[in-house]
Amino acid sequence: MGRELPPEAFESGLDHHLAPEVRRARAMNRRLFREMVKEQIADCPITRSQRRALVRFAESLPIDNFEARLLIRAVEYECGHVAPAAMAEIQTPVATEYLCEGADHDASPTAWFETACAALLAVTCLIMWLT
Repeated sequence: MGRELPPEAFESGLDHHLAPEVRRARAMNRRLFREMVKEQIADCPITRSQRRALVRFAESLPIDNFEARLLIRAVEYECGHVAPAAMAEIQTPVATEYLCEGADHDASPTAWFETACAALLAVTCLIMWLT
């Protein structure tokens, strides 16, 4: 389904302040973790408990929790095990009976500002007149 990630994908922009050998080690840990996840996901999607175990194992590499979950999701996508978008099933077309007819959607922001100022002025005058 997906394609193979380039080696640059495992180099984090957050690692730029680290020494080159540390950056290489972290990139290698990311690749190792990704391959491990790929091996586990190859045949079927992973369960929630397996996902938690993988994230816990990633901490020992050391890979951040967020980064580990992101790598797991990327491998799932590559293997075709990602569920469809949650909103895909529940999106419905807009009910046109609730849309305003003849509205000028290209009106300039200045027109809206002038209308809002006029309304504010009217409300202020009304409040002053009542007090």
